[in-house]
Parts: sequence; C-alpha cells; structure tokens
Amino acid sequence: MSGDGNSLKSWVRTLNEVEGMTLLDLARPGMRLTLWRQEADNALTQADDNYRSLLIKLVERMLLDHDGERILNSRYLVNFQAGWPQLRMELFLVRYGLSHPWPALAGQKLLFPALEAAEAAGEAPQVTLADFDALVDAHIDPTVGASSRKKTRSTIVGLFKKLGVLDSAGSRAPLMIHRLQPAPLAFGWALSRELSEQKIAHVTESWATRESAAAAVYLPTRDYASRCLEAAVSDGMIARPPLKVGFQMAG
Repeated sequence: MSGDGNSLKSWVRTLNEVEGMTLLDLARPGMRLTLWRQEADNALTQADDNYRSLLIKLVERMLLDHDGERILNSRYLVNFQAGWPQLRMELFLVRYGLSHPWPALAGQKLLFPALEAAEAAGEAPQVTLADFDALVDAHIDPTVGASSRKKTRSTIVGLFKKLGVLDSAGSRAPLMIHRLQPAPLAFGWALSRELSEQKIAHVTESWATRESAAAAVYLPTRDYASRCLEAAVSDGMIARPPLKVGFQMAG
C-alpha cells in the first residue's frame, strides 16, 4: 500500500510461470535458503546476473514458505510438487496473483458485480479495458504515471486471461467473463492463505464462497466453491470449528 493508505502501488513487475515453477520444483522441505538460491541460480539460463537474482528474489518472496533460513514443509509446496498439471498451474497463478492486491480487488469491485448483473438480466457477462482503466485510476497511488497505470491494467487483465476468467475475440473486443471450476485445492489454499495473513479466526461458508479472495479470482458458483471447501478440509488446509459452522485455519 502507498499514498494515503487507500491507494495501491502499481503492478509492473511480472513473473514468468515457466521460470517460477522451475524454481519451486527445486525447493525441498528443510532445505537452507542459501542452498536453494545457489541451485536456482544454476538452473536459470539467463546470462544477466542481475536478472537471475531478481527472479530468485521474486520466487522467494511470493511463492516459497520459509522461516527465513529454511524452506518449510507446507501444504502448498507438497500439493504443487505432487500435483497434476492443472493443479500445479493454478496453484502457481493464484499465489502469484494474490501476492498483489489488484486481482482480488478487481474480482470484488468489477468482475463479480458485472457477472451477477448480467446473469440476472440473462445477458452475456462482459467488461471492457476501459472498465479496468477506471478501476486502476480509482485505486492506484495518485502519484503513479500513465505508463505504469497502463502496465498495471495489462498485468491484471493478463492474469485473469491466464486463469481463464477473461477472454476476448480481439484487442478491441469486450472481455467475456467466465465462472471457473478451479482445482479444489487451489481454491482451498487461497482461502487458507487469506485466513492466515489477515489473522481471521473464523468465517462463514457464505463469506468463503462469495466474499473471499479465492472467490474473487475464480468467480465459482456457490455450490462449486462449497465442494472446494470440503476438499480443503480433507487436505488439512482449513478446518471446521467444533460446532461445525463455518471454517477456520487448520491446527
């Protein structure tokens, strides 16, 4: 966050999924970060030392669970490394996306309202690039320049296209909005991350399936989101409280 506390930083630095996933596959529970950094540097093919260093720092900051010295045996790492291709990609994209505030904001403030309004009217749900420009202008640090605003908009739209939430017939065509059925453990991880980072003790099922960051980036139906929650409970990422109402962090 920056500016007056209500404005966001630009999102101009991106991470390629091929490189990011390659470095995640090098991680081992208990491995010292210093050793992982060395192996990551050897695995990258870029000639520029500074660029390799930047990629390693981005993956370490956004995608690795660690205690500052060693890599942790997290459910995220286990599921990513043992997962099938769809799960691996979705775990990467949702964690990369939610390491920035923009995707959840766009889902909650723009995509969900447009989707629900169109469904209620029996119309095809869509938004435009101008809608994203307006969202960025309304929430970005006012000191950020035009080029960084445009890049931020492009990065947000690009992530939703990779997820499958948005697609278009051409550069000037409207962006069609789609509800997704993500790998349940990807949805579940996104919810568990939000509960942990925001220190939320307990949430209702209604909130988890409609108001959470996971719901904002995937736009699932409530029924499908509920199925994802059950899978996350079975995996140990979240838990039901003693009274069996709602969800909380596991263990």
